[in-house]
Amino acid sequence: MDYGLWYDCDESDPNRKKKLIRDCQYIASMNHKAGSFTVNDRLMGHFLVLVCNTPDREDLRTIFKSILGGHLELFDEKIQALNDGVTNASIDILEAMSKSPKFRPTTAKFHYQFNIRDVANIYQGLVLSKPGTLDEIAFVRLWLHEATRVFGDRMINEHDTQMFMELAKEMDKKEKVPNCVAARLRLPRHTGDR
Repeated sequence: MDYGLWYDCDESDPNRKKKLIRDCQYIASMNHKAGSFTVNDRLMGHFLVLVCNTPDREDLRTIFKSILGGHLELFDEKIQALNDGVTNASIDILEAMSKSPKFRPTTAKFHYQFNIRDVANIYQGLVLSKPGTLDEIAFVRLWLHEATRVFGDRMINEHDTQMFMELAKEMDKKEKVPNCVAARLRLPRHTGDR
């Protein structure tokens, strides 16, 4: 990189071994969970190092509560009052799914990796709702549908689906999302609901 060229060791012609690199920018990233965590200092000197930490619970709460609060401004006050509970429940489900040993990625469940993007996907569905079309139960049902779509649809067997649905029902017990169980009764049957 320093000299603007690379050598191709597989090339048999000595005149073509040298590969000139021009008008090229390099971008690199590292996975913090796998691989080697050391980088040669000479290589590192060519890059600007940026680190992004995962936001804590209060930061997530502020971000998603603001998004949903802005969307719900034109809705009925009863639905606006659900903002806190829906936000807390969404973050609780994310934390429970991320930290539970039952939902750890394995070779069969390699896609069981949950992060902030999943909560954003729930909210992406919620903000498509229109004022005047939902009551409290319907809004909670929408939230439950979106959470099931984002998290529940990844489950590979009925046992995992049932564990996820138990997590969703806990939100009603904690009174984070009132009427969650009532909304659940009106949802279409899912594979794990037998």
